[in-house]
Amino acid sequence: MNTKLTLNIDKQIIEKAKLVSKKNGQSLSKIIEHYLKLIIAKENETSKSLSISEKLSGILEEPKESYSVGKAKHLLKKHA
Repeated sequence: MNTKLTLNIDKQIIEKAKLVSKKNGQSLSKIIEHYLKLIIAKENETSKSLSISEKLSGILEEPKESYSVGKAKHLLKKHA
């Protein structure tokens, strides 16, 4: 199902794109649709290729100190 889409694009870009579409025998709409499909496919490949740890990397704050330093401070406080 096709849906109408309104875009705001620089006039010179549109003119050049129309020349390219005429040269290739494709409508400007088809060229844009093809480009959008490529972007979506690339995005899907990128998200699929990341491991679960890569996807989750950076979502948590890094601790202000290492575990061993924190543990040592806790033990000193507890037993001092």
